[in-house]
Amino acid sequence: MSAAAPAAAAAGAAIAYSPARLDALLAEGRPVFVNMTAAWCITCLVNERTALSADSVQAALAAGNIAYVKGDWTNRDPAITALLERHGRSGVPLYLFYAGGGAAPVVLPQILTPAIVLEHIGRATAALSRQSASIPTPAGSVRP
Repeated sequence: MSAAAPAAAAAGAAIAYSPARLDALLAEGRPVFVNMTAAWCITCLVNERTALSADSVQAALAAGNIAYVKGDWTNRDPAITALLERHGRSGVPLYLFYAGGGAAPVVLPQILTPAIVLEHIGRATAALSRQSASIPTPAGSVRP
């Protein structure tokens, strides 16, 4: 996979960031990985090449039906600036992982490895599995 197309989600390519898109994905209860980046950000580019494009990360995103949302702050988009500020950042990179089910986002480190990303995906998958297992099913129905 090329560095130009990192971390495609289960549905295909990255979803372009907008506050409305992020809110809609979160309203679905879906896990979301947010990558705030810029073309001039060397750390961002290295993370995309070494961690986010790793086959293991790509597979985990797809297997977990995790939406991959990418925001381009190259030209200082005001909506991205607002998100950065909400998380105490004055610039990129910013990586957020929403585990789904209404959980608050986890701010990942600015330098990523595949293991760091996979650890957060694994925690979210386990938590969502526990959550769905605790939901009672109507009498006589079978959980898929």
